[in-house]
Amino acid sequence: MSSPFTGHLGHASAWSVAQQIAAMAAAFLAYRLLIAHAGLEALGLWAILIAGGSVARLADASGGTALFRYLAGTDNADSAKRRAAYVETVILTTLTINIALGSTLYLASDPLIRAFLPDAIDQAQLVLPYALVSAFVVTPLAGTIVSGLDGLARAVRRAKIVIASSALMICASVILIPATGVKGFAIAQIIQQGFVVVIGWVFLRRDIAELGLFPAKWSKQIFRETTAFGLKLQAIGLASMLTEPIAKFALMSAGGLAIVGYYELALRLLTQLRSLMVAAFQPLSPQLAAARGDLALLEKLIRRTLPSTRIAGLLFFAGAAMALPAYSLIMLGLVSTTLIQIALPLIAAFAINAYGIVFHNLGTAIGVTIWNFAAQALTCLFVLIGGLGLTSGFGAGYFGVIVSLAAGIGIAAPVTVIGNAHSAGLPSLGRSWLLSCGLSGIGFVGLSVVLEIFLQRHLVAG
Repeated sequence: MSSPFTGHLGHASAWSVAQQIAAMAAAFLAYRLLIAHAGLEALGLWAILIAGGSVARLADASGGTALFRYLAGTDNADSAKRRAAYVETVILTTLTINIALGSTLYLASDPLIRAFLPDAIDQAQLVLPYALVSAFVVTPLAGTIVSGLDGLARAVRRAKIVIASSALMICASVILIPATGVKGFAIAQIIQQGFVVVIGWVFLRRDIAELGLFPAKWSKQIFRETTAFGLKLQAIGLASMLTEPIAKFALMSAGGLAIVGYYELALRLLTQLRSLMVAAFQPLSPQLAAARGDLALLEKLIRRTLPSTRIAGLLFFAGAAMALPAYSLIMLGLVSTTLIQIALPLIAAFAINAYGIVFHNLGTAIGVTIWNFAAQALTCLFVLIGGLGLTSGFGAGYFGVIVSLAAGIGIAAPVTVIGNAHSAGLPSLGRSWLLSCGLSGIGFVGLSVVLEIFLQRHLVAG
């Protein structure tokens, strides 16, 4: 059986991982510069402003990030015209919706800033326009163009553009942050995403001859099609967005702000490592979208890829477990019992969840989002049950919340596998993979328990 990490897909996956590493490095270096020159408060201010923008962008139903599935599925005599129509319609829709959302937020910003940032009113008002341009103009536009490149099977080109933009962001940050603080940080991000927009558009026009110098054509029919799917994606985003604040509130109720801090440290490490896994399988999505009318080809693509998800889960578990003590030492000055206790169940959960990545991508590629939404909603429900258990007197402290969250993340994988496999017409494939997922899940849970005992007995300094 050939591996998906050979040939074109393997090459694209390697570049996608390199892209993610470059983006992580650029963000880390920019954060370090901002903290060094403006303090943690400046980083916190930026985080609050962007978080507010993220909430507002839940109303963005343009479907820009799913553009790839429409381009990958238009391989016919009229493909150039159809692809151009999809690209221009989605870009114009993305810009219109996001500019409207950003303008509304700007008009309502003064009372919001005074209510939530009373100690940083002047600085927030100074930075807000740049944050809005970043969150509501260049970032969604860049995401749409990147998705378009993926749909044209240009994942390597997309990765090279983003890597170059990350290098540009580092250069801009080095110049701007020491001089202007968080404002310079915001401008550096705008420069980075603006570079992706301009260069990405140049290459889109090279591949789709029907595209003009600027997007100018809008199709009502395509708008209805893409926004209907965009609304489904936003429902998943809403469920995902609710999970984290519910978990943090429950943890704060059970253990206080310090426990929330430990959780934040653990989550940031694991989500960054997981993003490398997700990036490795990202080039598969447009191939699944292109094959959605051919059941035999669809099954062949998935069967070729599934063994690699098993390897990805094992590598994630091993890498995260080995990095955890060193990460704790660097961040806290000691190997913390609490951080290990919080992180290890989540490591096992994300490793199990890796077994559902391909099927999650399959759902998006074939236009079925109900199972991805159900998986995310189930995770949110498990966290909610853990929090309610605490208030009812049946919980196990903050560790009960962590176990509930880990259970939700782990169980989301079989929901995604069975649901999307059935929707794609491949139920037997889903059932066979579910067995592998379950056996590996038992192994990951057992290993996490053994590692927790070992680390607490032999490595914990306090």
